[in-house]
Amino acid sequence: MSTWLETGSALAARLYRGSRQPRWVMASQMVTSGANFATTLIVVTCLGLEAFGQFSLCFILMMIARNFLVGLVLAPMSAIAPRLGRRALAGYRGFLAANTLVFSLGSSLLLYALATPLGVMLDASWLPQLALAMALANFTANGADFFHRHHLVQDASVRAFMVDAVRFAVQLGVLLALALSGGEGFSAYSALYTLAVGGLAGCLAGLPRYGATGWSSRLARTVWPRHWNFIKWMTPGVLAETAQSHLPMIAATGFFGESALGLLRAVQSLANVLNLPLNALNQVLPVMASATYARNGVRELRKLVTSSMRVSTALYLLITCLCIAAFPYLTSMFRFDRGPDALIVFVMFSLANYARLVRVNHSVFFLATERPGLAFLENLVGTITSMAIVALAIAFDQFLLIPAAILLANAFAAACLPALMGRGTVECHNRASA
Repeated sequence: MSTWLETGSALAARLYRGSRQPRWVMASQMVTSGANFATTLIVVTCLGLEAFGQFSLCFILMMIARNFLVGLVLAPMSAIAPRLGRRALAGYRGFLAANTLVFSLGSSLLLYALATPLGVMLDASWLPQLALAMALANFTANGADFFHRHHLVQDASVRAFMVDAVRFAVQLGVLLALALSGGEGFSAYSALYTLAVGGLAGCLAGLPRYGATGWSSRLARTVWPRHWNFIKWMTPGVLAETAQSHLPMIAATGFFGESALGLLRAVQSLANVLNLPLNALNQVLPVMASATYARNGVRELRKLVTSSMRVSTALYLLITCLCIAAFPYLTSMFRFDRGPDALIVFVMFSLANYARLVRVNHSVFFLATERPGLAFLENLVGTITSMAIVALAIAFDQFLLIPAAILLANAFAAACLPALMGRGTVECHNRASA
C-alpha cells in the first residue's frame, strides 16, 4: 500500500509540474461529465427510455462527427500551433477557423442527408424528423469544441473552462425549463435543440478572446501537408473507434429498438462517471510522456506509464465499488424496468472503460516514440472483435452481447499491448543504436 501511495504522490507532483493549470483541466472535465450525466437523468426521467433512445442515436452520430473533428482539426492544431511564431499565428488562426467552419458545415449537412437512409436501415421512421435539430446541434457543438481546445493549446485554461461552463450552463438551464414546463413541448426533438443552443453559447463565450485572425495562402500551403500527415494516420483510427464503440450501439437500435439503446446509453453514462479523474490525467499525460522520452529514453517512459496505471487502477476500483454499492438507488432514480440487466450492463461497461483506460495510458507510449502504426494494429484487433460479437448478437438475438462487444473489443486490444510495447521498445533501441 505504501508503494502505491508513494507512486501516486510522485505522479501527482510530476503532473503538477508537467501542466501549468491542471486544476482547470479537471474542472472542465467535471463540468462536461456532470452536464452529460444531468442531461441523461433529465431526459430519461421525464421522457422515458424510448425517447431517450431516439435522443441517444442522434447524440452518437454527433459523437462520430466529433471524433473526425479531432483527427482533422484539433489534433493537428495541438501539435502545430505551439511551434509557430507570433507573426504566423494570425494566419494560422484563419486557416483553423476556415477548416473548422467547412468541417462543421459539411458534417452537419451529411448527418442531415443520412437521416433518411439510416432511418430506413434501422427501422427508425422517427429519425428524419430529428435531422434538422441534430444537424444544428452538431454544427454548434463542433464550434464550441474547437474554441475550447484552441484556448487550451494557447495555455489559456481558464478561458477554455469558461467555454464549457457557459455552454453547459445554458444547455442545462434550457433543458430544465422545458422539463419543468411539461406538456408536449419537451421531446427528443426539443432536447436536441438545447444542445444546439448550449453549443452556440459556448461559441459566443470562446470567440471574443480567439485572437487576431487573418488569412495567408502561403501559410495555408505550408501547414496543410503537416495537417495531412495527422489526417492520414488518424482517420483509420477514428473509423476503428466508430466500429468498436458506436457501431454496437447503433446496431442495438436497429435490432432491439430505441428503448434498448436508451437503456444502454443511460447505463453507459453512469459508467462513464468513473472516468472523470482519469480523463483529466489523459489530457496532461501525453505531454509528460513526450518530455520523459526525449530526456531519459524508453525505460523511463515505461516507468511513467506503469506509475500512471497504478494510480489510475486504484482510483478506478474505488469509484467502481462505490457505484456498485449505490446501484439500487441509481436504478430507481433512472426508473429502469430491467434492473438485473442494467446491473450486468453496468459491470460490462465498467470493465470496458477500464480496458480503455489501459489502452489510453499505453497509447502515449506509441505516440511519444512516434510509432502510430502500432496504435493502428491495436485498434484493428478491437475493431475485428467488436464486429464479430455484434454479428453474434444479431444472429442469436442476444441483447446483452451488445455491451459485451464493446467490452471484449477493448479487452482484446488491451491484451495486445505487452507484445506491441515490447516491439516498440526494440525498435526504439534499434533506432538509438543505428
